[in-house]
Amino acid sequence: MSQLKDVNFDLIRYANCWEDPNVLLQALQINSSSKVLSIASAGDNSFSLLSESPEMVVGIDVNDIQLYLCDLKKTGITHLDRQSFLVLLGFEKGDAVGLYNQIKKDLKSDTKAYFDARTTLIEQGLIHQGKFENYFKIFRTKVLKYIHSHHRIDQLFSEKTAAEQSAFYKNEWNSWRWKALFQLFFSKPVMGRLGRDKAFLKEVEVNVGQFIYKKAGKHLSSKEAQTNFMLHYIMKGKYDILPHYVQEEVYEKVKANISKISFYKGFAEDAFSEFGSFNRMNLSNIFEYMDLPTFCEVGKQIKDGSDHDTQIAYWNLMVPRNLNLVDTAFEYEEELSKSLSASDNGFFYNQMIVNHVR
Repeated sequence: MSQLKDVNFDLIRYANCWEDPNVLLQALQINSSSKVLSIASAGDNSFSLLSESPEMVVGIDVNDIQLYLCDLKKTGITHLDRQSFLVLLGFEKGDAVGLYNQIKKDLKSDTKAYFDARTTLIEQGLIHQGKFENYFKIFRTKVLKYIHSHHRIDQLFSEKTAAEQSAFYKNEWNSWRWKALFQLFFSKPVMGRLGRDKAFLKEVEVNVGQFIYKKAGKHLSSKEAQTNFMLHYIMKGKYDILPHYVQEEVYEKVKANISKISFYKGFAEDAFSEFGSFNRMNLSNIFEYMDLPTFCEVGKQIKDGSDHDTQIAYWNLMVPRNLNLVDTAFEYEEELSKSLSASDNGFFYNQMIVNHVR
């Protein structure tokens, strides 16, 4: 697509998925007959889908490097126990490179070549090596340290009632430094340069810094912020609460179904040509960077690639998109969408959209 021609795909853009797998699972309602198309990104949410024992999952991406990362994670899950996998990815300390050397013979040749030349990424913890993760690291080490102390950050996550959390945000957290520096760092120019990519923000017309500030304020004022695994990473640089797919009760389910997932380079329409129709789709926030004509074109292709009784989930960040505007075949599950959006750990998203194709 022309919107992606200026995007740099020569690096790990995302080492982790930054969308909430819990609301995704509720939206898609996976069962044993589910054929799932899933935007790969870092692979995490595609692996989470395996915990519901679908018939198959196809993770797609246009970025070779993201697919190398997914292949490494898949191979690790296949051959390693949970504790070793946590070390391999950098969730826990240990000999990550030694574990990589143990499994690399089973990697695809391109994946092996890429990581053989970059073992420092593994040594330093793969979950920290994406451009987006580095963006949060810069915020944490260059900005947040001048706004709040470690003690106050710990206080943000301490157990409190809903009223106490709201009061803490209002009286202790939401200082003039937080307001000013947060909005500056998460502004469109800074985010485009250090975080996502300028090409992904072309369709955004709102004040980005102000939008993210308001979304963050609403979430940080809520009790749910205390247990948000993504927020813990952003503020602390570590997962005090692990992502869904590596949680103790989930990992073994993912491992048991790991043979059901494959990864494929291309767009959605390419996957339809290769694998046929799907009845479940995790489309991440791919519509965010599309102009309206492209969105409508892709929407028609998604309709053609939908089986009967298809459930589709995706996120809107700052660009409003809903497939029901493309074709009436896409029913907007409004009540479910609003309910899931309200409980979404991905607090920076405007909403999650769920469509159904009969």
